[in-house]
Amino acid sequence: DAAAAVLEKLYAAASEADKSAQISELLGIVQTAGASAFSTLKLVEHLSAGMSASPKQVNKLAGALAATKAVIEHAGPAGEPWVLQLLPKIMDCAGQKDNSVSKAARELADQIFHRGVRPQAFRLLLPLLFDGMGHDKWPVKVCALNGLKALAEGHAREEVAAELYDAVPKITEAMWDSKDEVMAAAKSAMEACTATADNRDLAPFAPTIIECVLKPDLVPECIHKLAATVFVQEIKSPALAVTVPLLFRGLKERATDIRRKACTIVDNMCKMIDNPAEAVAFMPKIMPLIAKASEEIPDPEARAVAAKALETLKLLESDAMEAKQLNPDAVLSLLNPLLKDAKGVPGPAQDTALLHVASVASILIANINFEPPVWSELVDQTLAPFFGAEEVKNVGTQLRELCFKETRPKAVQEDEDEEGEDLCNMEFSLGYGAMMLLTNTRLHMKRGKRYGFCGA
Repeated sequence: DAAAAVLEKLYAAASEADKSAQISELLGIVQTAGASAFSTLKLVEHLSAGMSASPKQVNKLAGALAATKAVIEHAGPAGEPWVLQLLPKIMDCAGQKDNSVSKAARELADQIFHRGVRPQAFRLLLPLLFDGMGHDKWPVKVCALNGLKALAEGHAREEVAAELYDAVPKITEAMWDSKDEVMAAAKSAMEACTATADNRDLAPFAPTIIECVLKPDLVPECIHKLAATVFVQEIKSPALAVTVPLLFRGLKERATDIRRKACTIVDNMCKMIDNPAEAVAFMPKIMPLIAKASEEIPDPEARAVAAKALETLKLLESDAMEAKQLNPDAVLSLLNPLLKDAKGVPGPAQDTALLHVASVASILIANINFEPPVWSELVDQTLAPFFGAEEVKNVGTQLRELCFKETRPKAVQEDEDEEGEDLCNMEFSLGYGAMMLLTNTRLHMKRGKRYGFCGA
């Protein structure tokens, strides 16, 4: 086909002028093909084949990377579904021996990490980064780790924070790599990722928690200090994820005192969780160890502490089950009817774009992100090339409203009907020493009423 023929001429071109001419011709073909170019021209297949060439075929590798860069920039945000398909091959090229090829691959990957993929699609990008961290060539591992760091420090900070449960264990593995360059990149990525937790109670312990990964003998001391901490700020998923490596090691220690204090930390932190869904990903690793401690620890007092922490986790688990999520297929079933009267460009490319919108929308729902501009931008940028800007103008808003309605929890009944002027209507937490006395407690007081606190 036309695109394949132009790529072959690009790979054979000797001068920079010839290469630029071939890339311009390729972009002209892509422009003519329109929204379905990635599908009809088989661009992903052709470019991937070029980036899979033998290490001796330097011109072909470099040409494929240059063409990929040009096509990605030409496609803009609408090309995001296919950028994700091309990224693994780009990172593979970062491991090539030829310096010009590996440099071009690193620069293109860096460009994608910084602005090539919308932050809300980070969860779709994460498995590709994990594959890169497990690559057999160390430069590819470093490329993936540096990419994760760039995302954590850049425009995807909040999205990285939401995925720390999955990211932290993978980075931890890389911190034990035999190559110094990989270990350094992993430590740097871990520092950037843990910083996204944004919890002032845990922030002072972050460097020590990271150090405990490489020096297990520091675990007891860190556990002792963390157990004496009064958690004041609301605990969310990222903060829990940061502590998982430390608590996992602490709960596996032989010393009863360390296991008891690890249980205390879990109990104290979980009492500061306002939204039970925040703890769902925390439970698979920690809950079995807490349950084991509640049965096996010889000391009765320590067992009681573990049992108390286990009960707190079970309550959270029960409450979290009420939260409803929508997978991509469910979102797609809501999206398709909104476009039934729109004249699209049927074909595999349109199907890929629709599934991508549904996948990112599913992530937005999981992250409780119903910001109107985010939903509108997702639909407009991805689907407008297939259906037209006018046809999809209100689809993002409509999809957001439908998804919100589907996932909305049961309304909490409050005493709003009670007459009288409000003196205060707020939530607060109260701690003393390492003990939480009140957590996210509602205080609603009316003028002219009498109130009292009873405590024991």
